[in-house]
Amino acid sequence: MDATLVKQGYINSKEDEKKEVGVRYQKNGKIQTADPTRERGIKIFLVCFIVIGAISVYTMKMDWVQLFQGISQIPDALSKLVKIDFSALDITIHALFESIAVAILATIYSLVGGMFLAVFMARNITPFRFLSVLLSAIFTFLRAIPSIIWVLLVLVCVGFGSTAGVIGMCISSTAFFAKCFAQCFEEVSEDTMEALRAMGAGKIKIFFRAVLPSAFTSLLAWTSISFENNFAASAVLGTVGAGGIGYVVANSMTRYAYGQAIVAIIIILLFTYCMEIGFTALKERNK
Repeated sequence: MDATLVKQGYINSKEDEKKEVGVRYQKNGKIQTADPTRERGIKIFLVCFIVIGAISVYTMKMDWVQLFQGISQIPDALSKLVKIDFSALDITIHALFESIAVAILATIYSLVGGMFLAVFMARNITPFRFLSVLLSAIFTFLRAIPSIIWVLLVLVCVGFGSTAGVIGMCISSTAFFAKCFAQCFEEVSEDTMEALRAMGAGKIKIFFRAVLPSAFTSLLAWTSISFENNFAASAVLGTVGAGGIGYVVANSMTRYAYGQAIVAIIIILLFTYCMEIGFTALKERNK
């Protein structure tokens, strides 16, 4: 066979292979990636997004004149916030520790409950298959309701204070942990579990020797996310009577003490940033 034809066939096969992965070569040797605007799915998504956005704006019936007037007043509002007032710093720090304590307690309680329930939700280790479906449906309902709604419901029973915040956040956080942990457990290699079963290991030993160590990094990541969410929720829930630094911010804004409010907001931002750095370092160490 002619060597030129063989070479040409080789080149054509290579070109076909590159087209399959979405890369096209031009004659000048430059690589041109596939144009995402030609993808039908992306076009449909963008059109639907624009249409839904337009419908949402129309449904809201926004007062555009009032909106632009409010934007023009932003510099005046910022000038009030820059006047920092440290007169209530001790109260703000105490409220910060209260919010941290609420977030820690809610995370710990929901972590334990979520891990226990995740064992029954994970399809590869649950002792009863019907429980996986039942618990998944229940926790989907619990996660659909925001934490602030649960706290408001608990406030009716236990009254104002941080206790309502802990209980209310535990409900949604437990559902969150159960779902995430169940997914982590289901990703554990079945070969490892089969090997332990062949060696005569029971379900409890398989869980602590194979499932839990394999999913530890993912569990740590989900725990850090939940704690960050719980702290943010505790800061917001203070505005509805659950205590914490959110109450300081709401009270300061009500009294037009913008200087005290901005101090509390800055403290929240600094603590959140330090918390993110700490959890990132911890996850990197446990990789």
